[in-house]
Amino acid sequence: MENPQDTQLDDIQDSPASEAFDRSAAWLLAGFVLPFASPKYYRRSANRPVSHALTFFFILMSVVSALTITKMGYNFYTFYQSIETAYQEDAFPVITIEDGVAHVPGPQPLVLVDEERTLVVIDTTGKYQSIDRNKYDVGLLLTRKQLHLVNQQGQYERMDLHDLNMMFQTNPIVINQETVQDFMSRMLSVIAVFASVIAWLWNVFAWMAYLAVIAVGIWLTLTMFRGNIEFGLVFNTGLLAMLPMQLLKYALIQAQIAFPFMQTALLLFFWTIALVLVFSSEGIGFIANEAPLGLKRAWLGVPLLLLIAVNEVFAFKYGWMAVWAGLAITFLALVYAGFYANIEPQPVEG
Repeated sequence: MENPQDTQLDDIQDSPASEAFDRSAAWLLAGFVLPFASPKYYRRSANRPVSHALTFFFILMSVVSALTITKMGYNFYTFYQSIETAYQEDAFPVITIEDGVAHVPGPQPLVLVDEERTLVVIDTTGKYQSIDRNKYDVGLLLTRKQLHLVNQQGQYERMDLHDLNMMFQTNPIVINQETVQDFMSRMLSVIAVFASVIAWLWNVFAWMAYLAVIAVGIWLTLTMFRGNIEFGLVFNTGLLAMLPMQLLKYALIQAQIAFPFMQTALLLFFWTIALVLVFSSEGIGFIANEAPLGLKRAWLGVPLLLLIAVNEVFAFKYGWMAVWAGLAITFLALVYAGFYANIEPQPVEG
């Protein structure tokens, strides 16, 4: 017996050029833009093999990982340059960590870096007790008995200096220009290899497993109310919903807006909208008015993607304003191109 939703999802016919687009690699490239504002893209993708959506997800999260690693490397290089400058100006003291206590000569607190949402401070006087995560994305604070670190993921870590002595099996630990240079060169190697692999594995496989678990829950719920539904359809939709989720999450973080379970809430929000577009028979007439899918429309989103990539690495002071403006302009441009301008698809050979 024919599944009613299969008929529903196949009843939108496009031109031969659009059909060729469906079968081409351009479909994957358009996936970086069209899920942001194209109902028809979700409906077309729902019936495609899961391997296609997984390929898109793999590419998307690999790009996210590359940006994360590039940002880490740039921030670390900036920090290294500031340390080098401080040593050349004799502004960086010799630090001795003995028996879990830091000894630093000279006036304090010593603020080495306080720019571009990055803070590096040495203070054994007690004036600085912690790093304000609302003000800084990356930070390092050395106090009398602890080392405070904030990484790009917003994780706050405190390490007792006694544990640092134990870790390096050295007492005392002396940090001067020579030892700092050696440490920096080793850390750059770690970022280039180890951190890159960890970031990629986390972004790809941890997220994939997380999505699969949520997809099972959604699929079971829908099956209870709508009968037999392919799991791949639900999973495909969720994989594509990652794009608008990542875009809005990034914009909110740039504006310093956060709330508990933000990623999950945003993902479920866009996933729900996508499923409504996929299953709602009332939406067919609306979606049928959308222009045929093609790579030409997807080019409208390229400036936004480039803006986000550059701002992610260099963290411009007013970058968050540009990101929000870019999101609004791109969304409106895609809606206009899809429903009002009647842009014809760019021919793509299958």
